[in-house]
Amino acid sequence: MKKSFILAAIAILVIGGILYFNRSEQTFRATPSAGPEIKVVSDVVGTRVGTTTTPVYYTGFGATTTKITKVSGLSEVIYTITAPVASTTAEGGGIVHFAITGSNDWDCATASTTGGLQNPILAKDIFWYDVGTSVSEYAGTLALGNGTTTFSTIMTPHLGKTITLKDINYECLKFEADATSTALFVQMRGN
Repeated sequence: MKKSFILAAIAILVIGGILYFNRSEQTFRATPSAGPEIKVVSDVVGTRVGTTTTPVYYTGFGATTTKITKVSGLSEVIYTITAPVASTTAEGGGIVHFAITGSNDWDCATASTTGGLQNPILAKDIFWYDVGTSVSEYAGTLALGNGTTTFSTIMTPHLGKTITLKDINYECLKFEADATSTALFVQMRGN
């Protein structure tokens, strides 16, 4: 009797363990992937704090906004671009110009504009390269020349655009924007 009780207890434990682990495995497989982990979110043009977005206003061509962002370790970068204000009747027709370049200089994000005793790298000495081969998605472009990362587009108020760069291999990316009669907010996320 004692032997049959022990055998029955072992059988129940074995069957219970199989059912438990089999159920966990099925539940785990049914859980959808959350996608790639976002490692970097950075305001590029303008700022966003909470739900308040402060864009940069451009009144005429010539006032270029430049932002250098450290991206080492990222394989994909997505720029999201919105224009809370965009005039299609102003000089230039609300056209916005973007340029994206990359650098492998180690301290490209912190380069100084003046020299010193320790000879820091100067911003003027950084080598910037075309990242055109990394552009995988850009809808609504007016002009994207062969082997270039200069984009021109007409922005529609509150209708955003995205520029996706894949398989990037740079220390830093430099994003430059220039526009007329337009307010821009650009954010970058990378994974």
